[in-house]
Amino acid sequence: MSNDFDIPSKPLTRPSSKPATAKKQTQEDQVEMVDKVKPDSTPVQPKYSKEELLQIFDEIIFAGEYVEEVMIRGRVPVKFSTRTAEQIGQIQDALDRAGLTLISSVEQKRSIMALEQALVSFNGKDLSGLKPEERSGFIAKLAGPVIAILMEEMGKFDLKVAAACREEANF
Repeated sequence: MSNDFDIPSKPLTRPSSKPATAKKQTQEDQVEMVDKVKPDSTPVQPKYSKEELLQIFDEIIFAGEYVEEVMIRGRVPVKFSTRTAEQIGQIQDALDRAGLTLISSVEQKRSIMALEQALVSFNGKDLSGLKPEERSGFIAKLAGPVIAILMEEMGKFDLKVAAACREEANF
């Protein structure tokens, strides 16, 4: 795990008692390693029907936003909404003023702020009418693993919206 918001994917193992032997890699070794990468090791992109993508695109164009409810772990309903250019600009301005020095800090802060803007409801609680500081306070009180799950689901939502807005999906 690299930070508090990562979900553990496999149990931690103890290091081997045998010391590792260091081998200097040559350029040929590195090329050989690249050649051994399996073509099926790339992440699988979710597939959506053209009708669904067109409907999402139409909602964004004509209603100004797209909102979708998803079930987290099959039990907790949450709703995500697309962010406006104004909201994206506010996030960028806040990051510029924050004085963060590590890229990991910037990315984590950006993700939390995007979640604060995108999360419309959580487990039946409507967040859409809350002031930004109230919404931020609500998100801040959630457990780290819950934040990680929400970020993962928001990422899937954003990929779906991006797919709907790609030119080849709509024309």
